[in-house]
Amino acid sequence: PNSRHHEPLLAAYLQFVSMDLFVRNYFARMFIISDAMKTTQHKIEESEKDPNSIHKIRAMIAKISKEIILMEEILSYLAEALDTIFVPPEPPEQAGRALYERLQINELKGQVMRRVKDLKKNMNGAIHDLEVLRETSQIVSETRMFNLNEAVVYNTRNLCTLQNANERMSSSLETMLVVLSGSLAFDILDRITGDWTVVNTEWMRTFVEPMLRNTPSMWFFVNMLFWFLLGSMIIKFMH
Repeated sequence: PNSRHHEPLLAAYLQFVSMDLFVRNYFARMFIISDAMKTTQHKIEESEKDPNSIHKIRAMIAKISKEIILMEEILSYLAEALDTIFVPPEPPEQAGRALYERLQINELKGQVMRRVKDLKKNMNGAIHDLEVLRETSQIVSETRMFNLNEAVVYNTRNLCTLQNANERMSSSLETMLVVLSGSLAFDILDRITGDWTVVNTEWMRTFVEPMLRNTPSMWFFVNMLFWFLLGSMIIKFMH
């Protein structure tokens, strides 16, 4: 009897029950975000295996950030709703008091409020974890850039070394051309003048006969000495 008088109690009870169901789904959604963070952390740890890992990590962190922002806003709306919902007073009649005691609306409201406080703590932890992920991804990006700069410096150093080697080879080639041109010029003169040498002259013969022709191995040592002197001069010139 007089069920219309008990309708505010049932409406308040249903509000808190619906909020309790919403909080449970909210809590499950927090687990999904936590799993996404773990996946992102695993991606960061294996970033060296994938050249495109930086872009993927940033996309994953951006998606998690958007979800956390929405979840934080929803949590604030839920807390505000809990503060504004009115709990009807206990009815004076016996049936209303029995229904009020059986529904335990104040206890249900207290449970929902405690769960919302717990969710705020979880949300703060998720925000801190997100900051750690951002810092870690920044470290990965800086490490990738540092390695890239090191590779550029190493390649540049190699190019400079190759350039110096090419310059030395060019100088050596130029010197060899001068030496070969001199040998060619002397060979041409030998073809023109025949077998004539300075040894055939009177003023040189007095030195050649006793020192070179009559002394064993002297001509060989003279050739080796001349070769050594000429090679030393060319090497010194190249340096």
